Amino acid sequence: MPVPLAAEHGGGVRGGGTATALREGAHLFREALHLLTSAWVRSTDVLDANTTRAALVLAPVALATRKPLVVHLRDMVDPQDLGRVNFELLTRTALPRAAAVVANSRATLASAEPFLGPHCVRTVVPSPLGEVPAPAPVRDGVRRVGVVGRLAAWKGQDVFLRAFAEVFRGRPVEAVVVGGPLFGEEAFEDRLRDLAHELVIGEQVRFTGHVADVGQVLRSLDVAVHCSRRPEPLGQTVLQYLAAGLPTVVADAGGPAEYVVDGENGLLHPPGDAAALAQCLRRLADEPALRRRLADAAPRTRGLASVEQIVNDHHRLYQSLVGHRGAVTGEDRR
Repeated sequence: MPVPLAAEHGGGVRGGGTATALREGAHLFREALHLLTSAWVRSTDVLDANTTRAALVLAPVALATRKPLVVHLRDMVDPQDLGRVNFELLTRTALPRAAAVVANSRATLASAEPFLGPHCVRTVVPSPLGEVPAPAPVRDGVRRVGVVGRLAAWKGQDVFLRAFAEVFRGRPVEAVVVGGPLFGEEAFEDRLRDLAHELVIGEQVRFTGHVADVGQVLRSLDVAVHCSRRPEPLGQTVLQYLAAGLPTVVADAGGPAEYVVDGENGLLHPPGDAAALAQCLRRLADEPALRRRLADAAPRTRGLASVEQIVNDHHRLYQSLVGHRGAVTGEDRR
């Protein structure tokens, strides 16, 4: 069985000027030199970069040792998602030399495609779902509509509030906004709270902050919403909504849209379009039969993978790479 070296680093270079980039580049180079002298590298069969930063560290190690490099991609490969410096480093060093890329969606893989070598193995494996509650019977009416995710402007929670207000203002329905701000985005949460009051739904909106047990929240919802303004790489919460058997409304872009067929296992709306999202919410509120049909189909969504399936997909990939030890980079594997 192959022995992968899994490198996992957080963060990366998302901003800053030339001096910041040079300092970070020097730091990455020192980490790569340290790994080159590591017993792990000498004994491993596969170098596995589980984050963007890990890929930047392992790219020169893979070049020096001629060991296959696997790069996991969970962000779109563009400057907006990665930051300009990370984007330039990743697309110039790691991706062209990758023996394999594991993307979390077809959309993520497509964003990396221009930078991959002709012999790079390309595969799509979603992230594990985590703990998801078993599907529950659909209730007769809609009493609680929720959106789960980090609070950030591009995640579109403001779009959700505007759509909710259009359909449910003054009705006995609660909007649940699950998640907290990260990366200095606390001001966005304040704007959301102000917006709820401006829309005259302040008493109907509950901000939960970060929640450890997402499953408990999902069990309480009648309708689940995804409303990101730009394409998401995967949208893991959407997969959790579907697995939990929730009537689900999804922005029609990126990874989430790969799992939803409009009207069959969920409803789609154009990203950032509050009026279109409101129309979807109104349909679900007014049509109990539609909610039941979508909820019944959701857990049977094609592509929802178990942990065992995900482990087996990775195992087959590592085995295939070890079988080609003679030439192991994405540029020159034969």
